Amino acid sequence: MDLKTFAARLKELREGAGLSQKELAERAGVSQRAISHWEQGLHEPGLLAGPALAAALGVELDALFVEPESIPEPKRGRPKGKPAETPADQVEPEKPPAKKGKRKKKRDA
Repeated sequence: MDLKTFAARLKELREGAGLSQKELAERAGVSQRAISHWEQGLHEPGLLAGPALAAALGVELDALFVEPESIPEPKRGRPKGKPAETPADQVEPEKPPAKKGKRKKKRDA
């Protein structure tokens, strides 16, 4: 089973169990970042993580290695055509232009 297939199966099992990445991470004793990386196919879990994931999901270890129903295409970054929106309370006010003038010379010590 390749990494992309395992990633899709892990996400399928997690969503089927009604768990968030954070909840699964807490139950399996790993970080939420690890779950995220495994579901994106960026990393593969270590040898001891498999049984912990299966137990946290309430499935047999073999269930992690069954072909998923579908393997979605990866979605990375901002969707095309949608500009990033910054909430009004987080917009920085415009700064006045910098003053131009003579610079002071550094003294040699």
